[in-house]
Amino acid sequence: MFVVGPSYLSLLQSVAARCGLPYASVVFERATDGSPVYGVEVEVPCFDTHRACRSFFFWAPQSEFSGAGYEQAALQAIAFLQNLYGFVVVDYNFQGVVLCRRVARSALAVATRAAGILARVDNNRKDLLMQSQCFMKEVSFLNLFV
Repeated sequence: MFVVGPSYLSLLQSVAARCGLPYASVVFERATDGSPVYGVEVEVPCFDTHRACRSFFFWAPQSEFSGAGYEQAALQAIAFLQNLYGFVVVDYNFQGVVLCRRVARSALAVATRAAGILARVDNNRKDLLMQSQCFMKEVSFLNLFV
């Protein structure tokens, strides 16, 4: 088994396309002391038609060549674009989605049965009373997951 983390560079490319940015790319520079500096450049169109696009740079220093520097710079750029455009990045964890779907499916089945049973409940009838108590146990069990 292995773990795959999110790539902020690929997410930045998706965001750039969705926001209609004319340009988004990685940048490499050397600092005055010779250390590498990794970055991302994004070009944001001005909302005023008389002005040109503006470039923004996001930098992340690293001691040696590493994709982590580009990833860190891309994350900074995404946060900047979120603030500018107001979008939300949603992280769908597969196991979490599957669990929520199972709980929701069970809750719907229980609620459907409950509606039918409770519509006919008469406290004088022991069979309906037992069904109602069983339903309440199932609801209590589902409440543990919600």
